[in-house]
Amino acid sequence: MPSGDWKRTHGLSSGPEFAAYIEAKYRCSTKAKNPNPDYAGKGIKFRFTSFEQWYSELGPRPSPKHGVDRINTLGHYEPGNIRWATQQEQCRNRRKVIRRETSSKYKGVYRELSRRKKLPTGRFRAVIVFDGSQRRLGTFSDEERAAKEYDKAARKYFGEFAHCNFANEQAAA
Repeated sequence: MPSGDWKRTHGLSSGPEFAAYIEAKYRCSTKAKNPNPDYAGKGIKFRFTSFEQWYSELGPRPSPKHGVDRINTLGHYEPGNIRWATQQEQCRNRRKVIRRETSSKYKGVYRELSRRKKLPTGRFRAVIVFDGSQRRLGTFSDEERAAKEYDKAARKYFGEFAHCNFANEQAAA
């Protein structure tokens, strides 16, 4: 059945699944009036060829609290890389954002500052936010070791929604 006929007969064109399809497609469009710098601007592409393919990948939205989440946040909207997730689950799957001079290159890791002069000490603190509170995971002299400690905690607390610093170790753990 041609795509247009299916769209008219499936009864989903006014549903949340179709709206999510259109929104994701628009975010990735470089031809949009104002291309989204966090999607199209970073080269994230929409690789579904039809709504049918999108719907067969995701299925019906589990609840009104669910939105579309890319499993690999650096990957494209494509088969095998999308799922339904709540806002809280999507927040757990965010990549590292550098906001200040104390930030390191790893998610959940910060440079420790001296108390008196507020200068970097050369040590790194690993922290994770879970259930609304920040939990200290330890202080380390090695930035990579602190990042691995964050990854361990992220897998424990966030499961499949953990966005780890070391993807190859994420699958092995």
